[in-house]
Amino acid sequence: MATDFVLAKDYGDELCLNPFPAGTFAGKVVGCKRGNNARVNKGYNVLQGGAAGMVLYNATGTAQGVSPDSHYLPAIHIDGPEGDRLVSYVESRTGIKATFTAGKAKKTQGDVTAYFSSRGGPDQTYGISKPDIGAPGVTILAGNTEEPLDTTSQKPGELFTVMQGTSMASPHIAGAGALLKQLNPAWTPGQIKSALMTTATTKKVFKEDGSTAVDSFDVGSGRVDLQKAIKPGITFDVAGDDFMTHKNDLWNVNYPSIYIPAMGNTITVSRTAHSEIAKNSKWKLSVQAPADLSITVPGTLEIPANGDVSFEITINAAGVPSGAVRHATIFMKSGSSQVHLPVTIVKASS
Repeated sequence: MATDFVLAKDYGDELCLNPFPAGTFAGKVVGCKRGNNARVNKGYNVLQGGAAGMVLYNATGTAQGVSPDSHYLPAIHIDGPEGDRLVSYVESRTGIKATFTAGKAKKTQGDVTAYFSSRGGPDQTYGISKPDIGAPGVTILAGNTEEPLDTTSQKPGELFTVMQGTSMASPHIAGAGALLKQLNPAWTPGQIKSALMTTATTKKVFKEDGSTAVDSFDVGSGRVDLQKAIKPGITFDVAGDDFMTHKNDLWNVNYPSIYIPAMGNTITVSRTAHSEIAKNSKWKLSVQAPADLSITVPGTLEIPANGDVSFEITINAAGVPSGAVRHATIFMKSGSSQVHLPVTIVKASS
């Protein structure tokens, strides 16, 4: 049944940050502007004022996305452009009515990095760039506590809810690592990390705008691809003591990525690949890099069965402007196995 629709901005609290006095809305559906992440809290606040439902709309010009939260009252969440049209429509008319109908499932674009995802950047001073990898962390069905500490921002009594954040991406990686350890009991933590990172995908993985390709500051080596991580073909391991030995030049440890935080004109680093194949294998190497960044690697590597081979990587950034960031990738392929090492440099300021 349709009921009156009003905007919270007309009641002095556009963002619905505070509980409204009882009787403020008396069965109306209320439009609340998002503005921050207290989404469920907004519904709680309008419910205190007697609201029958809520339309939560994002702020214009943001890439916040929409979330199917467990709300206290019937609610929908719409993005900024739709929110603009809604506000414009309501402000140009009187007697607006609203009703909720059943939703319909539809396909949406995947592999879009969340706007709130933690990013790396050129201010990282250590010789390893973070993040290492990306994983599903948006709109994840997860177990939940029935007794939240803050009942205004989380509805009590919910054994399962839809959640998002690092708290959702992290268990995806932990579970993937546990599976790899079960399949390969002799693998070290470094080999597990290597398998996950070097096989992660960057194909059709985008920044929060849904169209710009990600770089290593967004998702490290890419989005985890467990089917490929199971059989990487080679791994790159690091002894724990090496991190202390090279604490001031971590780009020299045998890490499955390369990051030079204050790059001069040229540098040469080495990596040691360990074969996970029970026969001799030949790997072809190739590089994808911007025009002003040159990376030289061997054309091929021959690795004995379950053996090790070290190789050098020479990076020439003489043509890169002072303070500029460049991203590149080293690809290694043998038969159906392919891995990659992301390379990121920040040219030292002159």
